[in-house]
Amino acid sequence: MKPKKHFGDYTDSELKYMSPEKLIAIIKDVQDEDNFIIMTDSYKMTHHLLYPDKLEEVCSYLEPRSGEMPYTVFFGLQYYIKRYLAGIRITPEKIEAARAKAKAHFGFDCFDDEMWYHIWNEHGGKLPLEIKAVPEGSVVRIKNVLMTIRNTDKKCAALTNITETILMKVWATNTVAAYVRIIKELMVRYHAMTSDAPAFLIDFMHHDFGYRGANSEESARILGTAALTSFKGTDTMGALVLSERYYGEPMAGFSVIASEHSVMCAYGSKDEELEAYRSIISKVKAKAKNFNPISGVIILSLVSDTFNIYRVCNDILPALKDEFIGWKNDHGIPLKIVVRPDSGDPRTVLFGDKKVTQDTNVVNRMVTEYGETVFSAMTMVEYGVFRILMDKFGSTTNSKGYKVLHPQIGVLQGDGVSMNVIAEIYVCMAEAELDTMNLVFGSGGKLLQAHDRDEQGYAIKATHVTVDGKGVSIEKNPITDKDKKSKKGFLKLVRTNEHKESWKNFKTVQSGDPEYDQAEDVLDMVFLDGDLYKDFTLMEVRENAMVSLEELVCEKCGSIA
Repeated sequence: MKPKKHFGDYTDSELKYMSPEKLIAIIKDVQDEDNFIIMTDSYKMTHHLLYPDKLEEVCSYLEPRSGEMPYTVFFGLQYYIKRYLAGIRITPEKIEAARAKAKAHFGFDCFDDEMWYHIWNEHGGKLPLEIKAVPEGSVVRIKNVLMTIRNTDKKCAALTNITETILMKVWATNTVAAYVRIIKELMVRYHAMTSDAPAFLIDFMHHDFGYRGANSEESARILGTAALTSFKGTDTMGALVLSERYYGEPMAGFSVIASEHSVMCAYGSKDEELEAYRSIISKVKAKAKNFNPISGVIILSLVSDTFNIYRVCNDILPALKDEFIGWKNDHGIPLKIVVRPDSGDPRTVLFGDKKVTQDTNVVNRMVTEYGETVFSAMTMVEYGVFRILMDKFGSTTNSKGYKVLHPQIGVLQGDGVSMNVIAEIYVCMAEAELDTMNLVFGSGGKLLQAHDRDEQGYAIKATHVTVDGKGVSIEKNPITDKDKKSKKGFLKLVRTNEHKESWKNFKTVQSGDPEYDQAEDVLDMVFLDGDLYKDFTLMEVRENAMVSLEELVCEKCGSIA
């Protein structure tokens, strides 16, 4: 029996011979996938029954009320506007579909068909809303207004906070964008202290490995794009699609040739590991013969702990030194092998275990499974990856007194990486007098997935309502939690220019404040009555979110903090 629904893409030949009616049906089916009316919390569909009579306007705002990070980075609103708000969103078919769904959901007909048909009849299905926001990529101290929302039609007051459910989702993009910017701060700070490498390379020192760990395709795409606001290394290819379609960036991120454990295991056991590395290097050299990348180097990243990372660094790669050290392709481009630890405590694996003994589990395994002497096993574990690679391939010392690996050898830590772990590893590198640009980080689950709305205390709350022509400033102020007190009245975000760190130079002014009328609002119109008013490129977002060395200089001591 033939399936009733077509899955996958229609081919050109299928589309070519379809009737107009069939094509219209296909387009309708795609459009019906999202129905704005029911893209809200269920209870919000009943608010028209509960609001005061003659309610004409509701004004609300978005704010990160608290958090583990001192600032947030505003990003992602443009995607949600283009994807779910702009243009015609309300049609009679969607109204009736939503009514049927709501009636079945609640068990009785509490649907606000009057407002939705009013939007269709008077606005052609466009949403009568005004949204103002800070420019995308703006870095703003927490506890400030980032966005305001209000209805522009008196008969649609309930629409403001119905839209909250979609707009609130920027908590995730903002949080990820703030998270990666703080990592970027760390890298800028330590680069200035330890490295002579070109500063633009910092953009590639943190790589997004989070695609497969995200909980949905849309989450991976939008949060992967948020990660690209500060860096340009990614394996989340879905983010490349979204950043081009919604932020006008034809190629937002870059990657390298890399293995995984399935590749290494496919060659056999640990006894075949040397030949596995030889074969892989040979294949890449053959394929890269005519490569001419703008980076000036061909990178081959090899996961190195499939069996014994110490053996890879101490024996296997040195045995293959003649295969890649000094090799260049037809364009004079060298091959760089990147060692990739993928298990164990990063600090111990990278910098060595100073407390290693004969009874250490790793030492025991190296002796029993690999035939190493106790002395050689203890030495490798005590040294760690960096010291072994410097001993085997040599190193240089830069102008700042920090050691640099051979230019055709690198290290990428891609397991157990978080913002705090990066900070700890940089302390270890500085203590070991290692140039921090020797190490690239790859971040998976923590980068895109392990965040929640409470991480920065995001909330959307109403601040002002108009009832029968009378405006009333309102606020939430629970006696049981002072941190949940909301702002009141109409709001503006203003610059103060009191600090070196630009993100500190913001404060929220409320309509009851004496300075409100004269204050210049940073919030700008981005959406009005169904139309997008601002269209940021990813390049503009990156410029707004850029970390400058100047902002890291301590205001009191004048040095990099």
